[in-house]
Amino acid sequence: MAAVPLDETNVFDNREPFEIVVLHKFSNPAQDRARALKILLQIANLTVFLALDNMIGGQDLEETIKGAIRECMCVIVILSDDIFNDGSYVLRELEWIFRFQKKVIPVFEKGFDFAKFSSHPKREVRLLMQIHAIEWHHNALKVTYDKVLEGIRTRRKRRRVCTCDNCQVGPAAPAGPVAPAEPAGPVEEGGQGIDD
Repeated sequence: MAAVPLDETNVFDNREPFEIVVLHKFSNPAQDRARALKILLQIANLTVFLALDNMIGGQDLEETIKGAIRECMCVIVILSDDIFNDGSYVLRELEWIFRFQKKVIPVFEKGFDFAKFSSHPKREVRLLMQIHAIEWHHNALKVTYDKVLEGIRTRRKRRRVCTCDNCQVGPAAPAGPVAPAEPAGPVEEGGQGIDD
């Protein structure tokens, strides 16, 4: 895959549908990580939606993000300690990720407290905490990028349906018993969660 030189015409690329959607809480550190990851993924010739860059004046924020999630192949969620504060758009966006059954790759900062959110009242947050996450490496951004790109390129979704009756994924969850989940795969250094 040939690298694409970056300039103002493709850093703020609005080709649709987007292959990747990057979601984050609107705070400076999370925005910086999201934008850095977006640029690296664009170099790999992927179309990436990041609300900071891709929203055009007059567009409905909710409908635009919902549409981007519906049409994409993968969603990357940049986890931060304040990501699920009350009123966070990310909570609504998580609902769409699971409703549309999208592959999701959480990326976390070292020290992110997974246990703090594992009993969150929102089912989608609990499900997200069970997904194999990738640690953000400040001193080696290429390590983070390579792991994210590998996750994007895998054919299987990085989550599985929970066997708990309270945690069925999507609006059309099967009635009755669900096949048992496979044993959890390896956890990356510093990672949490499960992997297929």
